[in-house]
Amino acid sequence: MTVGCRLLTTVINDVLATDSGAEEFRDLVDRRAPSADVVAAVIRHCDLPTAEVAREEFDVLPRTFMSTWLVAWRMADAAGQSFELFSEPAARPLEYARAGRVQYRIENDVDGVRFFVSHVHGHHADWFKQDAVPALAAV
Repeated sequence: MTVGCRLLTTVINDVLATDSGAEEFRDLVDRRAPSADVVAAVIRHCDLPTAEVAREEFDVLPRTFMSTWLVAWRMADAAGQSFELFSEPAARPLEYARAGRVQYRIENDVDGVRFFVSHVHGHHADWFKQDAVPALAAV
Protein backbone atom coordinates (compact mmCIF):
# COMPACT_ATOMS: atom_id res chain seq x y z
CA MET A 1 0.00 0.00 0.00
CA THR A 2 1.24 3.47 -0.77
CA VAL A 3 0.24 6.96 0.26
CA GLY A 4 -1.49 7.09 -3.14
CA CYS A 5 -4.05 4.54 -1.99
CA ARG A 6 -5.10 6.70 0.91
CA LEU A 7 -5.21 9.82 -1.25
CA LEU A 8 -7.41 8.03 -3.76
CA THR A 9 -9.83 6.71 -1.13
CA THR A 10 -10.14 10.23 0.28
CA VAL A 11 -11.06 11.60 -3.16
CA ILE A 12 -13.60 8.82 -3.76
CA ASN A 13 -15.17 9.25 -0.32
CA ASP A 14 -15.40 13.02 -0.80
CA VAL A 15 -17.07 12.65 -4.21
CA LEU A 16 -19.56 10.04 -3.01
CA ALA A 17 -20.50 12.25 -0.06
CA THR A 18 -21.87 14.93 -2.40
CA ASP A 19 -25.31 14.76 -4.01
CA SER A 20 -23.92 15.35 -7.49
CA GLY A 21 -21.10 12.82 -7.03
CA ALA A 22 -23.47 10.19 -5.68
CA GLU A 23 -25.83 10.76 -8.60
CA GLU A 24 -22.97 10.43 -11.10
CA PHE A 25 -21.83 7.13 -9.59
CA ARG A 26 -25.39 5.79 -9.26
CA ASP A 27 -25.71 6.28 -13.00
CA LEU A 28 -22.39 4.49 -13.65
CA VAL A 29 -23.42 1.50 -11.53
CA ASP A 30 -26.99 1.34 -12.78
CA ARG A 31 -25.91 1.33 -16.43
CA ARG A 32 -23.10 -1.14 -15.70
CA ALA A 33 -20.46 1.22 -17.04
CA PRO A 34 -17.08 -0.24 -17.97
CA SER A 35 -14.17 0.28 -15.59
CA ALA A 36 -12.64 2.91 -17.88
CA ASP A 37 -15.74 5.10 -17.45
CA VAL A 38 -15.57 4.77 -13.66
CA VAL A 39 -11.86 5.62 -13.62
CA ALA A 40 -12.57 8.64 -15.84
CA ALA A 41 -15.30 9.77 -13.44
CA VAL A 42 -12.95 9.55 -10.47
CA ILE A 43 -10.19 11.38 -12.34
CA ARG A 44 -12.55 14.24 -13.27
CA HIS A 45 -12.71 15.02 -9.56
CA CYS A 46 -8.91 15.10 -9.10
CA ASP A 47 -6.24 17.71 -9.58
CA LEU A 48 -3.48 16.70 -12.02
CA PRO A 49 -1.08 15.08 -9.51
CA THR A 50 -3.91 13.15 -7.87
CA ALA A 51 -5.21 12.05 -11.28
CA GLU A 52 -1.83 10.46 -11.98
CA VAL A 53 -1.99 8.65 -8.63
CA ALA A 54 -5.51 7.46 -9.48
CA ARG A 55 -4.43 6.10 -12.86
CA GLU A 56 -1.51 4.25 -11.28
CA GLU A 57 -3.62 2.81 -8.47
CA PHE A 58 -6.42 1.63 -10.75
CA ASP A 59 -3.83 0.12 -13.09
CA VAL A 60 -2.46 -2.18 -10.38
CA LEU A 61 -5.74 -3.16 -8.75
CA PRO A 62 -7.67 -6.14 -10.11
CA ARG A 63 -10.70 -5.48 -12.28
CA THR A 64 -12.83 -7.01 -9.50
CA PHE A 65 -11.93 -4.07 -7.25
CA MET A 66 -13.98 -1.63 -9.28
CA SER A 67 -17.14 -3.69 -9.38
CA THR A 68 -16.83 -4.90 -5.79
CA TRP A 69 -16.57 -1.49 -4.12
CA LEU A 70 -19.16 0.01 -6.46
CA VAL A 71 -21.71 -2.68 -5.67
CA ALA A 72 -21.02 -2.35 -1.92
CA TRP A 73 -21.40 1.44 -2.18
CA ARG A 74 -24.58 1.21 -4.29
CA MET A 75 -26.21 -1.21 -1.86
CA ALA A 76 -25.37 1.09 1.08
CA ASP A 77 -26.61 4.07 -0.92
CA ALA A 78 -29.90 2.35 -1.78
CA ALA A 79 -30.40 1.50 1.91
CA GLY A 80 -29.69 5.08 2.97
CA GLN A 81 -26.52 4.02 4.79
CA SER A 82 -23.22 5.83 4.88
CA PHE A 83 -20.28 4.34 2.99
CA GLU A 84 -16.57 4.82 3.42
CA LEU A 85 -13.70 3.32 1.44
CA PHE A 86 -10.46 2.68 3.36
CA SER A 87 -6.99 1.63 2.32
CA GLU A 88 -5.26 -0.35 5.02
CA PRO A 89 -1.82 -1.93 5.22
CA ALA A 90 -1.52 -5.52 4.08
CA ALA A 91 -1.22 -7.96 6.97
CA ARG A 92 1.82 -9.63 5.39
CA PRO A 93 3.27 -7.15 2.86
CA LEU A 94 5.96 -9.43 1.42
CA GLU A 95 3.49 -12.26 0.90
CA TYR A 96 0.96 -9.87 -0.67
CA ALA A 97 3.58 -8.45 -3.06
CA ARG A 98 4.91 -11.87 -4.09
CA ALA A 99 1.43 -13.28 -4.70
CA GLY A 100 -0.08 -10.11 -6.16
CA ARG A 101 -2.70 -10.46 -3.44
CA VAL A 102 -5.45 -7.94 -2.84
CA GLN A 103 -7.81 -8.26 0.11
CA TYR A 104 -11.26 -6.74 0.43
CA ARG A 105 -13.08 -6.56 3.74
CA ILE A 106 -16.57 -5.17 4.24
CA GLU A 107 -18.04 -4.14 7.57
CA ASN A 108 -21.70 -3.26 7.87
CA ASP A 109 -23.47 -2.13 11.02
CA VAL A 110 -25.96 0.48 12.20
CA ASP A 111 -23.41 3.22 11.41
CA GLY A 112 -23.08 2.22 7.75
CA VAL A 113 -20.75 0.34 5.44
CA ARG A 114 -16.97 0.41 5.48
CA PHE A 115 -15.05 -1.18 2.61
CA PHE A 116 -11.37 -1.92 3.27
CA VAL A 117 -8.81 -2.77 0.62
CA SER A 118 -5.25 -3.99 1.20
CA HIS A 119 -2.63 -4.49 -1.47
CA VAL A 120 1.05 -3.99 -2.20
CA HIS A 121 2.42 -2.91 -5.56
CA GLY A 122 4.32 -5.88 -6.87
CA HIS A 123 3.97 -8.94 -9.07
CA HIS A 124 0.55 -8.78 -10.68
CA ALA A 125 -1.28 -11.67 -12.25
CA ASP A 126 -3.09 -11.58 -15.60
CA TRP A 127 -6.47 -11.16 -13.92
CA PHE A 128 -5.40 -7.64 -12.88
CA LYS A 129 -5.95 -6.37 -16.42
CA GLN A 130 -8.43 -3.50 -16.68
CA ASP A 131 -9.78 -4.20 -20.18
CA ALA A 132 -12.89 -6.12 -19.13
CA VAL A 133 -16.27 -4.60 -18.34
CA PRO A 134 -17.02 -5.06 -14.64
CA ALA A 135 -19.74 -7.54 -13.85
CA LEU A 136 -21.83 -5.29 -11.68
CA ALA A 137 -24.61 -6.99 -9.77
CA ALA A 138 -28.08 -5.53 -10.05
CA VAL A 139 -28.91 -3.57 -6.93
